[in-house]
Amino acid sequence: MGFNNIETMVLNAPAHGYGIFPALITAYIADKWRHCRAWTIVFNAVCLIVGTCMYSQLPLSQKAARYAGIFLAVGGANANVPLVMSWAQTSVRGQGKRAVSAAIIVAWGGVGGILAGVVFMQKEALKYPTGVFFTIGVNAFTAVASVALSFWFRYQNSRANRGAVILEGDPTFRYQG
Repeated sequence: MGFNNIETMVLNAPAHGYGIFPALITAYIADKWRHCRAWTIVFNAVCLIVGTCMYSQLPLSQKAARYAGIFLAVGGANANVPLVMSWAQTSVRGQGKRAVSAAIIVAWGGVGGILAGVVFMQKEALKYPTGVFFTIGVNAFTAVASVALSFWFRYQNSRANRGAVILEGDPTFRYQG
C-alpha cells in the first residue's frame, strides 16, 4: 500500500487485535445454535475472500478500503482456526481419534505455511496474483467443503435416528453441523 516496513507493522497490529472479536462472536454463535458451525466457517471464509479481494484488487488510491479488507481477511482467517479445530474434536469419539484429528489439522496448518512460501513468489512481488488467488481458492473450497460436510452429517444423523447406523460406536452420538 506504499507504507514503509515500520508503518506496515504498526498498521498490521490493529487488524490482528480485531481478529479476536470475530473469533469470539462466531465461536459463541456456533456453540449457541445447533447446526451453525458449518455456516460460521462459511461466513468467516467469505469474509476472508472479500477482504483478500479488497486489499489485493482495489486501486492503490483506495487505501482505506484496502486497509478495511485486511481487517476482514485477518478476522476471517483467525476465527476459522478454532471453529475447524472444535468441529473436528466434536465429530469423533475417543481420545485416540481426537488426538489424530487434531494432529492432522495442525499438520495441514504447517503445510499451509509451506505452500504460502511457494505460491507467494518474489517474482510476483507487489501483486502476488498466484498467492492471492490460491488463498481465495482454498477458502472457497473451505466454504464448499463445510456445507457439504454439514449436509453429510445431517444425513448420517437422520440415519442414526432411524436406527440404520450407529455413529462412532455409540447409539446416542450425533454429529454437530
